[in-house]
Amino acid sequence: MRACRATVEADGALSEALEKLPQHAAPLALKRRLVASWPILEPVAPPRRARRWMLSPVLAVAATLAIVGVWTRATGERAALRITAGEAVNDHLRFSRERRSLR
Repeated sequence: MRACRATVEADGALSEALEKLPQHAAPLALKRRLVASWPILEPVAPPRRARRWMLSPVLAVAATLAIVGVWTRATGERAALRITAGEAVNDHLRFSRERRSLR
């Protein structure tokens, strides 16, 4: 524990000392040499098995969204039909009452 604390304190002291020093931009030639010395990394495609594994959750989510969408639309249409039917019944009753009152 003491060794860890000492290391953290030493690291903090070093960071504070380095922050006080003046900072200068690296020369362009140095930057170009460093970039030229870096290895060129080719993108590596994941193995086919890994791609299939990644595809499974995507397909599961897509299927779930499709089911929820169809269910929501169906229940929405049913609710709209219930509202429309209720309004039709109310209009019919209102019309019948008005017709009776006119007699």
